[in-house]
Parts: sequence; structure tokens; C-alpha cells
Amino acid sequence: MQKFILKNIENINKLNIFIDENYSNIQQILISPELIGYFELSEFYSPLNGGTYKNKRITQNNYLSAKQINFLFKDNAISFNVPCLHGIYKDEQHNLTVLE
Repeated sequence: MQKFILKNIENINKLNIFIDENYSNIQQILISPELIGYFELSEFYSPLNGGTYKNKRITQNNYLSAKQINFLFKDNAISFNVPCLHGIYKDEQHNLTVLE
């Protein structure tokens, strides 16, 4: 693992800068199982909640490239029009009656 860190010191620095610059927008860090070893040795890693790096949750995905680290951003989402618990949408009138 030490050899990996030495060969990737520039990429590790880029990763830390990227996370710091986008911290409020990053929801999760997505990695392949092959890369978890680096994270576990890092000073920024915590095993709490299944693993976090700089307080961002790490999710392992077997289908990701072993050469890349991916991110799930908060602002990259599509919102759906979902009803409330009573099955009523925001644009519909809420006429709730109490059943006796």
C-alpha cells in the first residue's frame, strides 16, 4: 500500500483539494472495493457508519472502475411530484375529515 501511496501522491492531493472545494455538495464518495485499502490507511478515514472519508460516507460499488473515485452530488438530482402521507399532492386542496 505504501508503494500505491507514493505513486499516487499527486492524485491523493487532488482528491483532498476536490473534496475540500466541493464539500457542501458531496453526498457520498463512490469507490471500487480495490481502493478501500487506501482509504482505511488514511488519516481522514473513520470506520463509523460503514466508513467515511473527511466525514463523507464511502460506498463501495463492484461495478466501478478500480482506477477512479466517483462522487454523488446533492445538486445532481431530479425531483418528483410525490404526495404527502394522505395521498394528496401539493397542488391539491387538503380537506381532511376526522372519521368517527
